[in-house]
Amino acid sequence: MAGDRDETRMILNAAIGDLSGRWRTVLSIHLLFTLLGITLLTPLFATSVRLAVKMSGNAAVADQDIAMLVLSPVGLVTTIVLIALLLAISGLELAALQAVAHARQQQLYIGAVDAVLWSVRRIDKVLRLTFHLTLRVLVYLLPLVAIIALLAFTLLREYDINYYLSVRPTSFLVALAIGAFAALVFIALLGRRLVCWSLILPLVMFADVRPVDAFTASEQHTRGSRRACAKALIAWILLALGAALLPAIFLQLATSGVMGSDL
Repeated sequence: MAGDRDETRMILNAAIGDLSGRWRTVLSIHLLFTLLGITLLTPLFATSVRLAVKMSGNAAVADQDIAMLVLSPVGLVTTIVLIALLLAISGLELAALQAVAHARQQQLYIGAVDAVLWSVRRIDKVLRLTFHLTLRVLVYLLPLVAIIALLAFTLLREYDINYYLSVRPTSFLVALAIGAFAALVFIALLGRRLVCWSLILPLVMFADVRPVDAFTASEQHTRGSRRACAKALIAWILLALGAALLPAIFLQLATSGVMGSDL
């Protein structure tokens, strides 16, 4: 029992680790994985667009063509692969950041490049983990998709979507209200489940748990500590958003400075 508590504490420490004072490392890791994401996802996205154009037979792709592509077997597989790859890159970045935080708690130092290499060497685990995560999220998403499809079929099939957006008839407002309520319920249920799964990455990366078993193990480890796990999950999301916004903020400041000097 004491061993289980020690393991839970170690995993929680890896998930909640302090990165204050390491903003250069955080930013460097984020930029490296952003470049990796652009390199991998841009060709796949371009291929998907070309496939949509080919299926439509037109020079431009309409909304209906994109919907048909996404809902087709090939489109569903492509969408799942793209989502899994996006989550995998995000997972690798998060794992690298958690490695930095974990090393800091052990009073050790790990640089951005070493953290990235440590994470990338475990890419097979992260890919399997994000694939299972994608499938689980899609299972949670299916009822919401079914509700939206039912609303569109029963309330919004008479006119084009542009008509509903411009005129906003009663049927559109009713469908929007029901859809918004269903989305809020979905977000609440999925958010609660994500808190239970918040330790899947450190379990796989630091405790050598199999990706397929990490979800059950995370639910067990978070039992009784879900408030701390929720705080950790929110903290990492805010950190990711902050890392994504920093380059844009610096670019805006630099642009404003150049324009101001010219004036």
